[in-house]
Amino acid sequence: MTALRRRILHRKKSTTKNCWQTFLKRTQSRFGEVKVTLYTKPNCPLCDKALEQIELARREIGFELESINILEDEEIYFRYRHEIPVVRVGDEEVFRHRLTSEALVDRLRKGAS
Repeated sequence: MTALRRRILHRKKSTTKNCWQTFLKRTQSRFGEVKVTLYTKPNCPLCDKALEQIELARREIGFELESINILEDEEIYFRYRHEIPVVRVGDEEVFRHRLTSEALVDRLRKGAS
């Protein structure tokens, strides 16, 4: 392989890598400030499934996740005891009982634009 060809291939690899890093930084800056809150409790299969979907969405776009156990706060418990899992984005409740990672990503993108 000639030296010129090696430089061209190296530039292509580094350009692709740099573009991807730039995209991730922009995505993180847009969504990293968003806080997603999951209201949950132990031994809740729907909550476990919701958390899996939230983690899948976090792989696509970054955001802060807070998980709140409703058993630790009496007011929250009485508000959500029959509704968990509940997902809030910022101050807005966006999902109850079930969600998909695609729906969460769409919701986050809609809110960011």
